[in-house]
Amino acid sequence: MNRNFKFNLAGNIASTMAGVLYNFCTGLFILDITGSALAMSVFMGYSTVLGLVVQPLAGVFIERREKVRIMYITDGIFALTDFLLAGLLFSTHVSHIIMAGLYMNATVNTIMNALFEPASAALMPMIVEQEKLTKAYSLFSMVGSFANIFATLFAAVLFSLFPYQWILVINGCLIGISAVFEHFIVVNENIGFNGAEGEKPRYIQDLKEGFGYLKNQKVLLQILSCAVVINFFMSGIFSTTLPYLYNTAMGLPAVYLATIEIAMSAGSILMAARLTKTEIKDKGKKIIKGFSVVSAIFSGMFVCYMLFAVRNINVVFFHGIFVMGAFLFGLVLAVIQISTNIIYACNIEQKYMGRVMAFRKTLSTATIPCAMILFGILLDYSDIGLTFALAGIGVTAATVFVHKQRELAEQ
Repeated sequence: MNRNFKFNLAGNIASTMAGVLYNFCTGLFILDITGSALAMSVFMGYSTVLGLVVQPLAGVFIERREKVRIMYITDGIFALTDFLLAGLLFSTHVSHIIMAGLYMNATVNTIMNALFEPASAALMPMIVEQEKLTKAYSLFSMVGSFANIFATLFAAVLFSLFPYQWILVINGCLIGISAVFEHFIVVNENIGFNGAEGEKPRYIQDLKEGFGYLKNQKVLLQILSCAVVINFFMSGIFSTTLPYLYNTAMGLPAVYLATIEIAMSAGSILMAARLTKTEIKDKGKKIIKGFSVVSAIFSGMFVCYMLFAVRNINVVFFHGIFVMGAFLFGLVLAVIQISTNIIYACNIEQKYMGRVMAFRKTLSTATIPCAMILFGILLDYSDIGLTFALAGIGVTAATVFVHKQRELAEQ
């Protein structure tokens, strides 16, 4: 791989660790100073909603500007806001002033992230040859999963040892390191889709133009539909149903749920490592087969849960089946995500890349709270088994749909 890719990968490791560290510790810090789970949920929800509003506009903004410059400038602003918030926390202990600072920090960070992510996604096809995209995306997936696991453990240790303001300082340093690596990326960019660099964007017109382009690309629409379905049911099962089942319904220690998450990450890492040494052929067919496997996994979880509920099977055996399901899900998810990224990179015209990636991020983000709300209602007012049944039926229906998409199968 070339030097640009290596600098991008190094920056991605640092920024991934910083993102995990910030999200993990900020939620716990808000719980500490407010004692309210609602306050934490509202704070997280605020960032999500703001991101949904800003993301499409950010996609238009970045397409008339250099992607690399956007990346290191936004990372620099990330780091600066963390240092400023740390300074505020060093100078005051008044809770409402601290919360105001946290919201201001979240506002800036959400806007910067809305600019950074589509710019980063648009950069990859510029710095990697098309025949090496499988290896590039596989390395990003594998290293990102490793960084995510390590950063979670690192965050837990730091939060138990240091005040939150010092964690912000460490976080700012990590993002600063990411910005330095990104600054060394050198690439000739074809800036602007209808004008010169710095030309004032026509946001509404450019959004309509980008959406019109996407609407006419059947393969991209099919890929987006797949991503929405996977994100929706993955969030509903792994982020909502399983925590409720393990912690609330069964009263099991947190280590049980942690092994589910580790198993899924391990599956993704192993598959990504394998894909770094080979080329993915028939990417569309791989995605379609992946949906069939995901459908089988969720259906198997439903059967396993019903056996546990009706037959009262051993908890360890029950958990072992779920761990195997999570591991297999991680394997399949890596194939789907890497194949999807390659199809995006090879099928989107460069002048539309920022807007399409922004649309993709917006839809992916929107599905998460929707899934959590729906599955949360089902868990409160019906049987847990219904959530597994819904996921199995939903992905099965999606599998039938994608099997009929000839354009996707030809990729």
